[in-house]
Amino acid sequence: MISVPNYAQRDGKWGSLTLGSSGLSVASYGCTSVCCAACLGIDPATFIDKMNNNAGYTPGGLLIWQIAANLFNGSVSRHDWSENPSDLDWIKSFLQKGYPVILETRFPGNYNDAERSLTSHMHFVVCVADDLTINDPWFNDQVKFTDRYGDPARWIYSAVCFNKIVGSSQNQVTLDGDKFSELVDKSTKYDAFVAGGYKSIDDINKKLSDLTSQVHEYSISLDTEKQRADNLDSFLGQLAEILNVPKEQSQVLATINGMISSADSVEKFTKQISDLQSELANANGSIKI
Repeated sequence: MISVPNYAQRDGKWGSLTLGSSGLSVASYGCTSVCCAACLGIDPATFIDKMNNNAGYTPGGLLIWQIAANLFNGSVSRHDWSENPSDLDWIKSFLQKGYPVILETRFPGNYNDAERSLTSHMHFVVCVADDLTINDPWFNDQVKFTDRYGDPARWIYSAVCFNKIVGSSQNQVTLDGDKFSELVDKSTKYDAFVAGGYKSIDDINKKLSDLTSQVHEYSISLDTEKQRADNLDSFLGQLAEILNVPKEQSQVLATINGMISSADSVEKFTKQISDLQSELANANGSIKI
């Protein structure tokens, strides 16, 4: 059995305090807060005052778990069971470490009700033993969950643990589900990173330096190519102006190709006349053209 203070939410020392700006009193709606205070080893009045001064409650009066953990040297592990059954082994794994667990159940208007719907008021209690013995802040007593609320697999909707022994500064982070998978994924990527030879900050800095040099060289190359492109553009502009054609590269090249073709034709025609003159001269020595 874990030793945890059994604080009553309707205690006159803090029952009239309000939860943030909600206007809701601890006496009526503060079960979560007194459960947290018990698990974190702090007086409920002190806990609520510090939470109020650090935006620890939503405008509707709901407690923000992470702020509570940050303020009182804890770390939050939480599991929600939107569909039953709840995982009792998950809860007991924390109890076996000596960490009390806050359980969310439903607070029906009549404890003789056979059915308790999700629309009834949520209620938080502190679980202190593997047999799911609880400290109940509404009744200010200690009973087994089963005796008051029924089957725990059916009537526990979420569980929260601050991962610490009451009254100590000990804490540890416990991840489950998607968060654990995310951590494993990051760890795998880190292992691959180390396997690539980047084992220290010096290795990383060297790689960054090499990459920076490559980027610089590439930048110089781009500047050179841009200068060449600018020079070509200027040359084409001058040619286009001389040839009196549009500046588009295709137009300039087509015009130049046409001129070259014409020049070739004239040169060939001139050579043919010269060859003919030579043949006639050799034939009779007197014919002139």
